[in-house]
Amino acid sequence: MVLMLAQPASAASLTGSVEDPEGDAIWYVHKNQPTPGYLDVVGATITLKQGMFTMTMTMAADIPDEPAFVKAAHVYWWEWAFDTGPGFYPIFPFGSTWEECAVIIEWDGVEWSADLYDWTSVQNWKDPVLKYRLPLSIDGDQFMVEAESIWMGNPDTFHWAAGTLGWMSPGAATTASYAWWHFDGAGIDETTGEWTLWPG
Repeated sequence: MVLMLAQPASAASLTGSVEDPEGDAIWYVHKNQPTPGYLDVVGATITLKQGMFTMTMTMAADIPDEPAFVKAAHVYWWEWAFDTGPGFYPIFPFGSTWEECAVIIEWDGVEWSADLYDWTSVQNWKDPVLKYRLPLSIDGDQFMVEAESIWMGNPDTFHWAAGTLGWMSPGAATTASYAWWHFDGAGIDETTGEWTLWPG
């Protein structure tokens, strides 16, 4: 006799994914400026399993070890933005939604980093921002990061979007600087501006 044990519900994984057309990345400051494929999002996923979020973002071209900056940009961001509930922090103005949490991969011209930012308690620019350093993996045209669900308040569902930005200076997430450029966004309804519901 073989005894089959049911897997606990917590062992199951939940996933959400978005796709985006290749070649639609635009540098809005200079629309005739070519945008590198490693800033052009073609797909992104968020998977939750056993209390850990795993996020991937696939680009239209391989990600170089040292990405070259276009024009005035001195920092690149690859970001997953989370609208987990009521809150305010206008750092990712794609569509009609604002985020409470974000996972941000940053290239500052010297080194790579990946962090989870929690703005749920932020009411103004002087409030402290919670920040967690994350493990980062880059394989060809894909990024992968992992973050503990508890750092985001263990949400059962949320709206999310993914995208790429350029900034004039480092530390933009904790300063009042709006000197940024939007290159590409995925998971945003073109008609309503609403973000994608997760899971789904």
